[in-house]
Amino acid sequence: MNFGSKSRRIILIDHCLSKPGGHSFTMAQAALEAGTDIQVYANVNCEVDHPRIKKTFPYSDMHPLVRFPSVPAGGLMERMGFFAKVLAATVRANLAFGSKVQCQKETPTIWFAVNGSLRNVFALLAKSWGFPQDVFICYLLQDPGRSLKLIETLRSWSGINNFYFAAETMELAEQVNHVAGANCGVVYFPLPFCNETTSLKEELPPLVAGFLGMPRREKGFDVLVAAIKELGPELECRKIQFRLQAPTAYLQLEQLNQEQQSLRCLQAEHSGIELVEEELDGAAYTALLRSCDFLIIPYRLASYARRSSLVPIEGLLHGKPLILTEGLMVNKSLPPDSGAVMFPDGDVKALAHAIRSMLSDFSINKALSKSISAQWKQRHSPEAFVESVVTIANSSSPPIESHEQVL
Repeated sequence: MNFGSKSRRIILIDHCLSKPGGHSFTMAQAALEAGTDIQVYANVNCEVDHPRIKKTFPYSDMHPLVRFPSVPAGGLMERMGFFAKVLAATVRANLAFGSKVQCQKETPTIWFAVNGSLRNVFALLAKSWGFPQDVFICYLLQDPGRSLKLIETLRSWSGINNFYFAAETMELAEQVNHVAGANCGVVYFPLPFCNETTSLKEELPPLVAGFLGMPRREKGFDVLVAAIKELGPELECRKIQFRLQAPTAYLQLEQLNQEQQSLRCLQAEHSGIELVEEELDGAAYTALLRSCDFLIIPYRLASYARRSSLVPIEGLLHGKPLILTEGLMVNKSLPPDSGAVMFPDGDVKALAHAIRSMLSDFSINKALSKSISAQWKQRHSPEAFVESVVTIANSSSPPIESHEQVL
């Protein structure tokens, strides 16, 4: 594969990739489909076997703040001690991270790091300074906040011209450009199954409403359960069926035991409540998505006003109408004629009303969502992913000679 004037390989770094499911696996799968010159560096405990997946990053070393969840409430010395430990852990993490990113002068490489937390960006900056024949792209999945300005200042001050930011959405890229003055490109999240045709499920009652992804409070799972309680008449007359991805372990982790009990009671009263309690691999997740008529995205603004989500994108790729919380970042990517129905954040009765509205206008909303499906499939295809990465990499012209210091 020829990336501009030089032949370069692409290495995708994602230390969160550990299981054959979830969005880290989705990106890796799509990237590997896009070309034989693409490799993936994953978690050392990764359960996915593939000849081009290298299991190299210890997850705990990559996330030093996991061991320090909150600032202590003690005095000045306690706080200073806390921040000293965080700094030391961050330094260790970056040294460990950098040791795994092995650059070779004879093999120019595009390093594409899924690094939304920016905790390891210092290692990438150091590597980019020492190996200007390579290109380093830090891929942002959420607003990184004020730390981005510091990173961009360090990059500019050191004269590095082969380090770039890329964002999942145009809106996030604009935020990065505004906050940091950085030249942030857009790389839409690749999806390996986006060239499949949408299932031809017969649109007869009951319509299937789906909730996909892990059940979390930040995703409004508790709001959805409360709204389902409001829809007893629709369940009774079989206008609607709910299919909810709700593994028991995650419900317990999120302390959603009361919501789980409520769903059990609803299941005893109605046949239209289905809980998918096992963890799903990529194929099973796609099958679940395709079995739904529309998706409910009741995410809370406190978490998703400044970061995006793949579930609504996956829904539109398959022509599924969406019910979404007003004000989500992902909403800014939707065309006005997407067939989506909005409701205010956390409003249970408004969500129940939005579901009734979707039932009433489903045929219209379905036609609108299907009309933009082909465009979104192209935008999120593996080929478009590679093209976007290469475009960003080729926007630089780094010198061939390396600095004398070898990192």
